[in-house]
Amino acid sequence: MSYNFYSMSFTAWYEIYTYEIKENYGFSRVWAQFKARLADLLYIEFDIMKVDRLEIHAHAGDDLEKVWRTDPECAAEILVVLEQLKADPKFIDILTTRGNVDFGETRLNIKVWEKVKKYTNLWRFRILDNVATSYRIVYGYDYRYRLVWVLAIVHKKEEDFSYDDLSAKISRRILSDWANH
Repeated sequence: MSYNFYSMSFTAWYEIYTYEIKENYGFSRVWAQFKARLADLLYIEFDIMKVDRLEIHAHAGDDLEKVWRTDPECAAEILVVLEQLKADPKFIDILTTRGNVDFGETRLNIKVWEKVKKYTNLWRFRILDNVATSYRIVYGYDYRYRLVWVLAIVHKKEEDFSYDDLSAKISRRILSDWANH
């Protein structure tokens, strides 16, 4: 039997779960269907606030690999900052504060993507005062899910990217990735 966990409460799921365990030994099948929905059910049923998350889109991962091949020192700096941000419980506050922000021993310059701010919540930061300063980390912030999603890592002179020309190849990719997150 299959269950639609997206349309039932936590209490209803628990009743199904206990029945399946006792009667059918179907824990793994039921759990597999339910685990993706567990967090949402807990948030809804018990009014628990969602946990802040920083995710890196596959395309941004590809961008980082490209930087790693051409400039490993810059890639290492970018990776360190992304890992430090992930570990900081206030990273959303940091990444949604415009201007120069001190982040430990690192300074970040954070700006909203002006051309698209009427339509969506996209930002960029750059790491100041080190070898990675010429790279821009473009990300979106979804306040509903408390999610920061890194969408691209681009060099400031990348010819396929422009903050002003939304038809540029990487600009289109970023907008598409964010629209489909």
